[in-house]
Amino acid sequence: MLSIMIWAHTADIRSTQADRLAQSADLIVSQFTAITGRHLVEADFASLDEYARSVQEAGDIAYLAVTGPSGREVLSLGTVPTDRASDTSPLESSDGTYDVSRPIVFGDRVRGRADFGFSLAQMEQTTAAAMRRGIGIAAIAISLSIAVSLLIGFGLTANLKRLAQAVERYRRGEADVSVAVRSSDEIGQVTEAFNAMVRDRAKAERKLRRSEERLRQATKLAGLGYWSIDPAAGTYTYCSREHA
Repeated sequence: MLSIMIWAHTADIRSTQADRLAQSADLIVSQFTAITGRHLVEADFASLDEYARSVQEAGDIAYLAVTGPSGREVLSLGTVPTDRASDTSPLESSDGTYDVSRPIVFGDRVRGRADFGFSLAQMEQTTAAAMRRGIGIAAIAISLSIAVSLLIGFGLTANLKRLAQAVERYRRGEADVSVAVRSSDEIGQVTEAFNAMVRDRAKAERKLRRSEERLRQATKLAGLGYWSIDPAAGTYTYCSREHA
């Protein structure tokens, strides 16, 4: 039963991360194709290359390619695969890359095509971290059960109660949880493991927020404005540069 709960929780985390990646990719590709049409029409490949590199550096983009109106590739960053068919979802990818292909339209005419490959490494790392957290919580729960049965009546129930309460708070979604380590025995070791797990999760979430801030800064470089992303609500809002 416990293993089923861990698997279900991990699957939910992976699905959420996939949806977030798909939304972020759609935002990046839409912004890119809207801006690069003029570069293709004016054959301003230097500006196209500069902008493309800033976009690639801001996100987890494995490759980026631009094809001109003649069908000739005018820009290639990263290792671009020969077969660049679009994936309908990050969950369908089998090569570790979410492939997105979209036409570049300017003046109501198709001027070329942009092909993106978004790395799934961050999504898989987050999923693996969720699995480890689930296993860690399961190990804590099992350890607590064994400890309670062995140590009840030996004056250690107070420490177990504090740890159990912290685990329950963490399970309910409270991120800032910490338990004081007051012994070096099995209970203290389990408590240290729990505190380390909470710290690792907070570190991963801070890294995600920094990545989203880099994306916001990259969109501002386009000169049209920037996008404000709210990870908790799953929304993004466009702000024009003149109102920034």
